[in-house]
Amino acid sequence: MPRREPDAVDRITGQWNKVRPDVDVSPIQVIGRVSRLSRLLDRRPPANFARYGIETPSNAADVAHQVDTGSIMTRYNYTDDGYVDALTGHVGTRLPHVELPDGRSTLDLCGPEYVVLAGPDAPDFGDKVRVHRIDNGLKWAGLLADGALLVRPDQHVAARSDAGLTPESLTSYLP
Repeated sequence: MPRREPDAVDRITGQWNKVRPDVDVSPIQVIGRVSRLSRLLDRRPPANFARYGIETPSNAADVAHQVDTGSIMTRYNYTDDGYVDALTGHVGTRLPHVELPDGRSTLDLCGPEYVVLAGPDAPDFGDKVRVHRIDNGLKWAGLLADGALLVRPDQHVAARSDAGLTPESLTSYLP
């Protein structure tokens, strides 16, 4: 362990050791350093605390409006009451598991690259991404037979045909 420079607590306990060698001063070291740390933290702007979710009287409103890590990681679109009613292929939500006529799941169609799930009448999306035509359509996603979903490799919906996804705009959604 690297040697550190003596601080004020070391100087005080050193003096105690000289005057009263029979007294154990190790608790003073702990309490002294915690006390010094507390004073240092009191000098720091509480605004930094809100960033890490540490609530103080001055930042309680900011902390209450923060998005929690779970929301960021799952990227679900929450309703006003804070819940996802159902996964229906909306942008930012995870692609739902829907059993297809051949017995596979919609999740089975996802892979290491972006994919387009397209209804039987959807336009041709070219060869930039793998396109899976779903014969019975995407009614579970609220899309008509000409609808399509662009799905990221992490199985989250990146775009929908009823929200701007077209063969021409496809590349704007890709990395």
